[in-house]
Amino acid sequence: MAGFIGLYHNKVEDGTLDRMMDVINHRGPDYRVKYIDDVLKLGFLGLETGYTFDKKELYEDDQIVVLLNGYLGNYDELVDYINVHYGVVEDLYPSKVLALIFEKEGMKVADLLKGSYVVLFYHKHNMRLTVLRDRFATQPIYYYQTEEGLLLASESKAFLEHSDFEKVFNEKALVPYLVFQASPLTETFFKGVFSMPPASYLVYDGFDVEIKTYWDVEFEPKDISLEDASDEINRILTESIEKKTKYFKNRDGIGTSLSGGVDSSYLAARFRPKQTFTVGYDDEEFSEIGNARALSEIIEAENISEVIDAQKSFHKLEEIAYMCDEPFANLSAVPMFFLSNKIRQHVNVVLTGEGSDEIFGGYYEYTNSSQMNKYLRFPLAIRKLLGNMMLHTQKDFKGKNFMIKGLPVEQWYIGQAKIFHENEAIHLVNKEFKDSVRIKDLLKPYFDNVKDKSDIIKKQYLDFHFWMVNDIALKADRMNIGNSVQIITPLLDEDLLDFARTLPDDLKISGDKVKIAFRNAALKYLPEDWSKRKKLGYVVPVRKWMHEEEFSKKIFAKLTGDVAKKFFDVDMIQKLIDENNSGKRAQHRKLWTIYMFILWYEEYFVKR
Repeated sequence: MAGFIGLYHNKVEDGTLDRMMDVINHRGPDYRVKYIDDVLKLGFLGLETGYTFDKKELYEDDQIVVLLNGYLGNYDELVDYINVHYGVVEDLYPSKVLALIFEKEGMKVADLLKGSYVVLFYHKHNMRLTVLRDRFATQPIYYYQTEEGLLLASESKAFLEHSDFEKVFNEKALVPYLVFQASPLTETFFKGVFSMPPASYLVYDGFDVEIKTYWDVEFEPKDISLEDASDEINRILTESIEKKTKYFKNRDGIGTSLSGGVDSSYLAARFRPKQTFTVGYDDEEFSEIGNARALSEIIEAENISEVIDAQKSFHKLEEIAYMCDEPFANLSAVPMFFLSNKIRQHVNVVLTGEGSDEIFGGYYEYTNSSQMNKYLRFPLAIRKLLGNMMLHTQKDFKGKNFMIKGLPVEQWYIGQAKIFHENEAIHLVNKEFKDSVRIKDLLKPYFDNVKDKSDIIKKQYLDFHFWMVNDIALKADRMNIGNSVQIITPLLDEDLLDFARTLPDDLKISGDKVKIAFRNAALKYLPEDWSKRKKLGYVVPVRKWMHEEEFSKKIFAKLTGDVAKKFFDVDMIQKLIDENNSGKRAQHRKLWTIYMFILWYEEYFVKR
């Protein structure tokens, strides 16, 4: 339940597989499992978590090899399925279950599985490789095609150790990154390295890579009362927690990360761990340690916390940039890194609350202010005229975003992260990086899939495919497994999503209130203050740091240095710095996004 390397039809020198595994050893430092023949070399890195099926990730018989990276959330159901359809089979474990179903029914296996996984199926007789990724993209998987074959890995940094890997910067990825704070493209910042989409499978026969999608979420609202919806959420979550923790031999050895918001608080109140874990900054405005301690007392758990500061944060930024594989500017990655580091000192399995905002409507971007509701009564022609003028100007000023939001959702909404407007980003980068996929072209297929749905559903659908996959899932995986901590995500559950997709909009959003049904469900287990509390989350006081000389010097030196000049119009960056320093306009998020890109580039193209 940690990480893997796969080399298909690649003639490599002795030790290559081990060196690649060493690069991502943090994913599984406790044991290794290998399969090697003339065509395929697999290496699995395991984390000892007290999981019943540890060291059984690989299955082999005369016909097939199966490698399971992750866990099956419906293992018991699959065993019952085998007993009913194929007869009773002895000595079953997850990878063997997968082999039996795949050999009998092929890719129908994709429809049957639930959980967090990447599965590799290798047919020995025809040497066909099939790779399956889970619906929520919680387990990462990258691939790179060489002249001889295919490289696969849980993290793309492992490819650096392969002699056939050519490290080339993907110039088309820079502008989208500046817009989204993480790359939304399937081709990564390393040219030729691709990430498999969620709910997809890859087939490789030694010549061509074929990617197919086997599932997509379909929002279909139905009538249901608030109380019935809340009861159903609680029922499904009870089952999700039980199924996802059942096969851990020591339940008390599973902790819960606790930010103080309703998601993690709700999970902690339901699971009742022995230990909860929290971090916060020394500035109390950016810390929820007090709230986490208070709830921990209520549920009789020990709260283990750590106060972090700018010094600690800056000391680890290069390491964080390296761990992410690609440029990544979500500020909460920094405290999450320190949180997982603290967790690892006590346990190596933890429950986390990813997923509820996307599936239950938890973002304030889904709501409209009273002023916006008034503006939306203006004639659409006027709003389109003003909104399009704003979209096509590279200047940034107060009121710009407001007028843009008067456009139809499909023309302005790009998700939770929107650092630079696209035209700003295009003007900021140097000539050779301007030619990239346009954001509207990137998003159009997704909006087309929900063109007849409500604005709230359109936003949810886009966030489910972009924000959750490229930002939330990546951050949770890298920051936790980077410290050898395995996360369990009860809210990222297929049955819970299957119910949530049927909720009407008024049980998700009401005025300026979000996650209506989810919060009401939490009321049954949390004090009212907690179930209604607005999430602070793992925020970072970067805005303040950029006004402190010790740290601003380090940041601004990078922003105007040689690497910056290679990619950006440094005069434009200087204008952003001047605006930020004068207080005329807060530009810290834009500056941070550029800064984290520079740190990443130095890690992968200067130091290595």
